[in-house]
Amino acid sequence: MRFVLSLTILCVVLAGCTTGPSPNITAMRVPLRDSSSPKTVKIIVLENRPYVISGAKTERFEGLDRLLSGIPISHETIDGSTMANYLAERLSIGFSNAGFEPSIITVPKGYSSKLVPIGKERNADGVKFVVDMRDWRYDLGGFRPSFKYDISVAVYSPGGSIYANEDFDGTELMPTGGFKHYTERYAEVYQNVFDKVFASQPIAEALKGHSSPLRKAGDPAEERIRRLQDMAKEGLITPADLDREKQRILKEI
Repeated sequence: MRFVLSLTILCVVLAGCTTGPSPNITAMRVPLRDSSSPKTVKIIVLENRPYVISGAKTERFEGLDRLLSGIPISHETIDGSTMANYLAERLSIGFSNAGFEPSIITVPKGYSSKLVPIGKERNADGVKFVVDMRDWRYDLGGFRPSFKYDISVAVYSPGGSIYANEDFDGTELMPTGGFKHYTERYAEVYQNVFDKVFASQPIAEALKGHSSPLRKAGDPAEERIRRLQDMAKEGLITPADLDREKQRILKEI
């Protein structure tokens, strides 16, 4: 009897490790839509992480787990989707829960933010919500597991003008405490990051269809190059990748 019970528990645990928590649980917490706000929202997540563009990591790359031996082991999204689609799906559920009518537009990796908005509709309602990933990864190493992110979020009008464009970057500590599926902990961090996005006044106003004073997209070139140098030191990108990305940044100035 004990053997059967133990086997049942093991099967449940293994099933959970295979599927992970429900996307509904890990959806982004989008503020409720105002009745006067545009209803439709098209979600575009751009994959521009340099270690993915170079091919060092796959588009499914989510983070690293440093074992006792010190050898880093790459982990990918639990459902096998690309990181861009993983985030887009959870944003879509969040927008739907908030009263919007979302849809997802998928683009190839390396797609430039300068090429969006995609498909300028005339006399159309709604906005485009564009997330540009420049860094997005967790590192379960040492005694302080952390998550690093560097994204820009832009909201476009149906005609293609920019309502808002904000940058978000930093390092978050992985949440601890309680019995949770390990991927739910990562998802909590992602929710925390997008809580900051939706708390931004320019983004909030843009989702209501209002234009906001714009900041220049992207951090100062020196800061973005410094982060690339940090990635090179961590072994995530090669010196050739570093040089290529530096040239790419300088051309955008």
